[in-house]
Amino acid sequence: MLYLSRKRQAKLQKELEEAAKDTRAISPDRLKDVGAGGPFFATSVPSRALIKFDAHDGDVNAVKWSPVDRILATGGADRRVKLWDLSKGGQCECKGMLVGSNAAVMSVDFDSTGTLILAASSDFASRVWTVGDQRLRV
Repeated sequence: MLYLSRKRQAKLQKELEEAAKDTRAISPDRLKDVGAGGPFFATSVPSRALIKFDAHDGDVNAVKWSPVDRILATGGADRRVKLWDLSKGGQCECKGMLVGSNAAVMSVDFDSTGTLILAASSDFASRVWTVGDQRLRV
C-alpha cells in the first residue's frame, strides 16, 4: 500500500512540474466572483498552472485574493508583501510593494472590505497596511 502512495505522489509531482512550465495568461472569463471568498477558477481543479510569474526574490509563502477586486496579495521570504492586479487581460501587474516586515512573510489576509491587509512574519510579528496608499499602519 505504501508503494502505491509513493507512486501516486510521484505522478502528482510530475503533473505539477509540467503544469508549472505552462505560461499561458489567465483569461478574465475564467474567473468568477463568489462573494467574500474572492474569485475562483471555473474548472474544479486545474490540471496545469494558468499563470506563472516571478513574484518575489526567494520563496512565496502566502497568497490571498482580495474580497472586492481582482487583486492578489503575495508574501515572501524577501520580507515583502506584493499586490498584483489581474484585471487587465489576465496579465499580472505589480500594483505595490508593502515593506516593513523584519522576517519572511508567512501569511497574508485582507479585511472584509479589501481596504486593509494583514501580514504575519516568521518573527511572530503582525503588520497592517492600507491597500489604497500602501502605508504601514501603526
